[in-house]
Amino acid sequence: MAKRQKRPSLRAKMISINLGITVSALILCGAIFAVSVWMIMGKYIDHDIDFFLTETSHNVADKIEYLEQVVLKLRDSDEIMRCLERDNTAFEDEAAAQEAELTFGKVVDISSQKNTNGANLPIVDEIYLFSKNQTVFRISYYSMIYSEAESRLQAAEEIYSRFNQEGRSARDDYAYIDGGDRIYLAFLLNDANMSPVGTLVYVIRKDSFDMMMEDIHQYENSFWTVYDRKGNPVAGEQGQSVSQMLPDFQNTWKYVPYRTKLGNRAYRVYSEELGMNLRMTVGMPENQTFALMFDSVKIYVGIILLITLAAAALFFLVIYRLTRPLKEVTRNLQLVQEGKFDTKLPEYKAEEFYEISRTFNDMTSYVSHLISQVYEKQLSIREMELKFLQSQMNPHFMFNVLNTIALQAKMDQNEELFQMITSFSQLIQAKIYRKDTEKVQMRQELEYVQYYLYLQSFRYGERLRYEIQVSDEKLTEMFIPKLCIQLIVENAVVHGIEPKAENGFVRVEIYQKENEIWIDTTDNGMGFGRDGEIPLPLPENAREEGHNRVGLNNVHHLIQLMYGEAYGIEIYSENGKGSRIRIRIPYEKTETGKGGICEEGGTGQDVSGNVGR
Repeated sequence: MAKRQKRPSLRAKMISINLGITVSALILCGAIFAVSVWMIMGKYIDHDIDFFLTETSHNVADKIEYLEQVVLKLRDSDEIMRCLERDNTAFEDEAAAQEAELTFGKVVDISSQKNTNGANLPIVDEIYLFSKNQTVFRISYYSMIYSEAESRLQAAEEIYSRFNQEGRSARDDYAYIDGGDRIYLAFLLNDANMSPVGTLVYVIRKDSFDMMMEDIHQYENSFWTVYDRKGNPVAGEQGQSVSQMLPDFQNTWKYVPYRTKLGNRAYRVYSEELGMNLRMTVGMPENQTFALMFDSVKIYVGIILLITLAAAALFFLVIYRLTRPLKEVTRNLQLVQEGKFDTKLPEYKAEEFYEISRTFNDMTSYVSHLISQVYEKQLSIREMELKFLQSQMNPHFMFNVLNTIALQAKMDQNEELFQMITSFSQLIQAKIYRKDTEKVQMRQELEYVQYYLYLQSFRYGERLRYEIQVSDEKLTEMFIPKLCIQLIVENAVVHGIEPKAENGFVRVEIYQKENEIWIDTTDNGMGFGRDGEIPLPLPENAREEGHNRVGLNNVHHLIQLMYGEAYGIEIYSENGKGSRIRIRIPYEKTETGKGGICEEGGTGQDVSGNVGR
């Protein structure tokens, strides 16, 4: 058998094509939307990046401005400037020293808003002023215990000493010194004639710088750096690429953001003078434009994706539902192919599928009818014939033996034995042989019944009485299924009369009832307590007890096959009081037998042609 070629499913094709069209259309719309957003919003995002860079730098410049203000306020303070210009190393009294210290604190105003970032963290947390003769003014943002204050003062004095001991030119009026978590700024304080009168030491917190620049860190690969006018880094991210670019940043004087290369990546860069000899440069990779644009439109992208998924799912469900009848039709056709002709399709709302369903159901109903009325009937007949052929044992030899015995009885003038053997031979011949007929005239069937009852009367003697009554002689010309009456009479004798100790009788009555022929077989035997139609249930011990219910069921089935389900056998029985078995068949005036069936105890025989003996 050739292997069936696997073919693509129409349902799968429809789903894939529609989903492809839907998804492609939505992707195209999304692409057009993205291009439109890029063209419209691109320049605005570039402007936002430039604004972010400049504002970040301006924010730091505003905080550095506090350091310049301290210098200007100290120059404007006559009291502070007089203290710095004294030649003696001490104040006239302690009260004057305390007053000068208070004046320094008011002028510096280290707790002002200018000295704090957004988190109220000071930019400068300590300021020291050293005079030429080592007079020291100091102020701190936080209160400190004595030991801590002394150690901090010693650190400031070391910075002051290093700044004044190192050889420096007149222009070296400042120095930024890294102190770990802090930056020390030593700055010369000049008088009105621009002559040095003291040195300011600022203690600047690095973490305050970092906190002011934390917004820049949300953009990957961005950087910031603070350096002095000599190009020395002071604070910020000092990566190798940034350090290599510091000379270029220092020598580039552009007052707007510009584009430059840092390593192998393009950056948007902005540089600004901060004051106190400091300069700051911040940079952001240009590819952050895409990130910012995505942040701006990601909600729309998400909506488009959700719409795409929802539309795809909706299309899938709709097409899957609409094409479900195709799958059902295919599955039911396969069931019909497997022989399940009772398969039905539901009624569909769509006109095309409704017509398919109606036609399919009509077809299976017709096929089922043909099988049950024709094919099944023929199967039953053939099964009975096969069973007969299996049970037949050389009938030619058996009849020859019976004829020899009958002839010998005739020669011995034993008429009674001769009649018994002849009746038995005729009965057996009726059960086994027929000439292409499944029906016989009722006259012939009644002869078979008489043969059987005649033989049984020798067995039971006075215990068995029987009679046969026909209401109209013309009924004996009717054709009926062969041996159907004989089988029921046999059932009455064997299962009704034989188990009973008292005498019994069997009566066969044949009469017409409207358009039906009723054949009643009545006995006063044991009965089996059931009224109504059959089939009868077969007891589990039927074989051991010799029950013949299978034969009754088969006669009922055979009559229905021949005449229809409106006919068959009816039972009226009561335990211990006998039974009446009624055969109901239609009244047919003329009919000849066709084919051959012999029914007895559920065994059917089919013999075609003439059989001699």
